[in-house]
Amino acid sequence: KNKHDAFDADFSDGIIKDSYFYFSGNDGADFSGSNIEIESLVFSNIKDKAISVGEASNVKAKNIKILKSNMGLVSKDKSSIIINNIAIDSTDIAMAVFQKKSEYGPSKIEGKKVALERCKNNFWVEEGSELIVDYGVIEPNMVNIKSLLYNEE
Repeated sequence: KNKHDAFDADFSDGIIKDSYFYFSGNDGADFSGSNIEIESLVFSNIKDKAISVGEASNVKAKNIKILKSNMGLVSKDKSSIIINNIAIDSTDIAMAVFQKKSEYGPSKIEGKKVALERCKNNFWVEEGSELIVDYGVIEPNMVNIKSLLYNEE
């Protein structure tokens, strides 16, 4: 058990493979200003975001499982996640794309082979950001996600 992010990479390049992240008190994997490839990762019982991508990061991912977490896949602040084969089960918010910091811009998630089960909310998409999954473009459906997630006015 961990009170903080289980894995945090700021302004990094690299590959993460074949890893498990359980019972994190904050994010499972947090990337800022980074270029990362992730493969065959499992996240379970993550208190905040299983995978948090921000500050103009680019993440390529495949074969990801997220279980019983607050949020699954989150792209913010001009970041991009391209994912192939993700299963998200029993999360409050499966995927979210938005802008948190004014100095950055909208974000993107593009996913193939996306399987969602028992999620309270499948997609949170803010105007300007982009979410594309197997069955098409998910239209914006939220306003000011930042204020909802971070209790800000």
